[in-house]
Amino acid sequence: MAFDVADVVDVLALNVPGKRHTLEFTCSGSQYVIIKKMWIDNISANLTNADSPYISNVPSYSAPKMKWFPFFFDPLYTLVGAQELPFSSGFAGEAYDYLTFPNINNGYITHPLSWEYVFITGSIANGYLSTSIRDNYRIKKRIKINNNSGNSDKFIVNVLFCTNEIDNYSGVLNIIYDSQPTTGDVEEKTKTFYLAGAINKTNVSEIDYTSISVVSEIEGVDLTNPFISIELG
Repeated sequence: MAFDVADVVDVLALNVPGKRHTLEFTCSGSQYVIIKKMWIDNISANLTNADSPYISNVPSYSAPKMKWFPFFFDPLYTLVGAQELPFSSGFAGEAYDYLTFPNINNGYITHPLSWEYVFITGSIANGYLSTSIRDNYRIKKRIKINNNSGNSDKFIVNVLFCTNEIDNYSGVLNIIYDSQPTTGDVEEKTKTFYLAGAINKTNVSEIDYTSISVVSEIEGVDLTNPFISIELG
């Protein structure tokens, strides 16, 4: 994943200038992979500091707001040969081990992947290009990517960075997937990618991703512009 500012595209999302990075997932070395869960964690001082000037210090348990979680998915991803699969039945299929912080725990800020607001109000907040904000912070289905004699399916998704709240931000893109080799048993694997960006005043000042020297050490990563090709094997 080539996290270089030269690879991102300027966008306007949520009526705020932002950045967009396109990720292309393929399968290599295996018969197929199934992305079981894929979600984004956000980290910032606004989530951790109770004295942040940008939040109300009164617990509100209000609808989640994307401005506190500026790294998010475009929910309109593209499948080239790849297949959508439903989650396993029950609540566990929709539960995510997302990071939480003091201003989330005390009710000042509601996490977009939390069910608490849904249980309290009976409704789900709208998101970016979605009637469910949850779809901006997780992939809403399992994704099966086949590798047919070296000709892999593709799963293409955009990650955006967009907010007007001043802070230094970081994030984590988490992937849990099953790998089915040509011979042998299915193996559960994980991949983690780190994100970073900053807001200076009310403009996007930079989106400063992990250096290529670090990223190039990740197995199966092709640093290709303008797409970022990620091989899951």
